[in-house]
Amino acid sequence: MSTSAWLALSGREPGPVIFSGLSNVVVYWLITVVYLRATRKERKELAGKGQLRAFLRYPDSLPGSLSGIWNPGIVTPTEGALRFQPAAYETRESSGRSTNFTVADVS
Repeated sequence: MSTSAWLALSGREPGPVIFSGLSNVVVYWLITVVYLRATRKERKELAGKGQLRAFLRYPDSLPGSLSGIWNPGIVTPTEGALRFQPAAYETRESSGRSTNFTVADVS
């Protein structure tokens, strides 16, 4: 069924429908642009300190939903180890004890 036939059957005027669709596209596009800029800025700040954002899976997590079983934080590479500092998601403030992981091999 063509778009014009659908609009005729729905009883809606094409002008408001098209305006609504275009305004939704603009709003979602702006949200995406703001998010991408913030992500790039964060990545650049962390790279300047030699760090990166990481998510660790909690030990002994049950299979299934992945929404609440990841620990967000900041990783700082050091000689032969990685230091993981749990951090609050948006503010990157420390939220727990840091953990050091020994690097066995780099591929």
